[in-house]
Amino acid sequence: MPLIEYLVSFGVAILVSAALLPAVIRGAHRWGAVDLPGGRRPHTGEIARLGGIGIYAGFVGGVGCALLLGGQAPSLGDPSAEFPWAGAGLGATIVFLAGLMGDFRQFSPRVKFAFQLLAAGIAVAFGVSIDSVSAPLGGTFALGAASPVVTILWILLVTNAMNLIDGLDGLAGGLALISTTCIACVSIASGQFGVSVCAVGLAGALLGFLRFNFSPARIFMGDGGSQFLGFVLAIISIRASSKGATAVALAMPVLMLGVPLLDLTTTVVRRAFRGEGIAALSPASFLRRISKADREHLHHNLLELGWSPRRAVLTLYLLAAVLALTGWLTIARHSLTLVGLLLVLCLGSVAAIKFALVGTRAQESVDPQQGEP
Repeated sequence: MPLIEYLVSFGVAILVSAALLPAVIRGAHRWGAVDLPGGRRPHTGEIARLGGIGIYAGFVGGVGCALLLGGQAPSLGDPSAEFPWAGAGLGATIVFLAGLMGDFRQFSPRVKFAFQLLAAGIAVAFGVSIDSVSAPLGGTFALGAASPVVTILWILLVTNAMNLIDGLDGLAGGLALISTTCIACVSIASGQFGVSVCAVGLAGALLGFLRFNFSPARIFMGDGGSQFLGFVLAIISIRASSKGATAVALAMPVLMLGVPLLDLTTTVVRRAFRGEGIAALSPASFLRRISKADREHLHHNLLELGWSPRRAVLTLYLLAAVLALTGWLTIARHSLTLVGLLLVLCLGSVAAIKFALVGTRAQESVDPQQGEP
């Protein structure tokens, strides 16, 4: 096991990220790349939003040093290598730079989606692919010509899930760290060097970032950080599950990214049916509607129930940890029964939050003076 390479990837990533971010914070205030108080974030004061620079630099520095140390640098452009370095690296860089530009100048949903689609398409063209999926009752289905479409859809799904969940101090970074840690454990155990070195490097970069992002935050990751995180997680989660048991391998990446994906699912359904309904939607109007910001995400629900931001974040950490554990169990135990029980528990928790919110709103809508003489 190349333990030294993993340690180098993790250590360099955390040092680069933590060392760079103080200068990024000062620069963001100087350049006006800050989030103002009010709106959907419950912060006070001006908060820098260029934290993605630290995450990206830490990840590239950590993984790059580990590859040099392990003599793997010549494989970066090799399409037959164990890990699709060129496709993953080029796509992740494109989506990071596009998000970073958006942190200075807010892009429309169409422009943001176009950059994500370009990055995902380039990654697929350079060898990133999901070649088959597994059925819950056993058997594997080759995707064939549908492979590029499925791969692009997965990358877009996870990228946007991380982008949408970034709403409280430390939330997106902490959830990504939980998922990344679980992916690292699975990939190290199965001997996948490329996925492992990326996972531990990303974990190090996130730890360096969370030092400045956990409540009270001094910097947010911004679109550059959240989209980069989602893009990398989309690729390494699928690669980590590729050596799992065929009956459960498909469930593993979905469960490890459970909280962001649950939040994305409820968000898309809620926004798609909001207003005049979904029947007459065109693709453009559908994209516009689901991109319209609101305060109905899971973390907003917890705040509306009267929870503090820190308590809400820690609760979602716990939910994410249980889902990540469930994802790990799909590989370690090959037990769909155990996975199903844990999954029902987590889905029940989300449903309880939504029902509690409905009850709270109904109670608040009742006239407090009703029935008084």
